[in-house]
Amino acid sequence: MQLTDEDLFAMMSQISLSMLGFELSVLSVDPGRLEMAATVDITDDGEPVADVVVECGNDLARTLAMAMFAIPEREVSADDVRDALGELANIVGGNVKGVLAMSTVLSLPVVTTGDAIDTDTDATECQTVSFKLGPHHLRISVRHRQLAS
Repeated sequence: MQLTDEDLFAMMSQISLSMLGFELSVLSVDPGRLEMAATVDITDDGEPVADVVVECGNDLARTLAMAMFAIPEREVSADDVRDALGELANIVGGNVKGVLAMSTVLSLPVVTTGDAIDTDTDATECQTVSFKLGPHHLRISVRHRQLAS
């Protein structure tokens, strides 16, 4: 099954509302460089199928941590911020994995910041949808490694 932009929007809408209590909308322009990214890899028998990348700014990642872990802003640590973004990538990656209808495995998330963010160009196809959550921006990219049938 092929993943569509509408599939990504539906996934993110459900995740955003149910887990975080935020409504989101599709952003029609690219938000530009974002400060944090979390990546999960999807493999089939050890062969790469796709990477799912969730990118956002520091402020949104902090807000995600507060909402996910139900902790006040003053208690949010850098580890909480990284864990929240990694968990969001894990959830989105699990949803994408389900749509691909293959017997695949999802990796643990890898969170990067700043210049360490992977702008991989080896993908055979890259599908990207940007979202607006209040004043914040979020970008989801699915970088296909091989076309799923």
